Amino acid sequence: MKCLALMVAGALALLTACSRGAKLENEPAVRQALERYLSSRPNLNMQGMDLQIAGIQFRGQQAQVDVVFKAKGGGETPGGTMSMRYTLNRRGDRWEVEPQSSAHGGASPPAPSGAPAEMPPGHPPVKKP
Repeated sequence: MKCLALMVAGALALLTACSRGAKLENEPAVRQALERYLSSRPNLNMQGMDLQIAGIQFRGQQAQVDVVFKAKGGGETPGGTMSMRYTLNRRGDRWEVEPQSSAHGGASPPAPSGAPAEMPPGHPPVKKP
């Protein structure tokens, strides 16, 4: 009888652990991690952008996420969007975004004074004030 009770308890523990892992493999869990990461980035105005998840690939303890940022009020103009790929790692019961290799979150650093600034490919021209 004790053996049966231990087997049932073990099976329940295994099912609980598996279902907890499966609960993390969804868009809301990934979106929450991305929003947490992006809100901590200095000089990033997330209130001016909409974040859309274009695709997610789960691979065990890691996820690759394609994100499209659209400028609010930018309509469907190509210059109003930017795509990024993020790698997330599972840490306990939540996802954490792996920091980008560049200190600027993947963007080019500012150009030296007097030099023209480099914009991402497809970015519309920017007029100086």
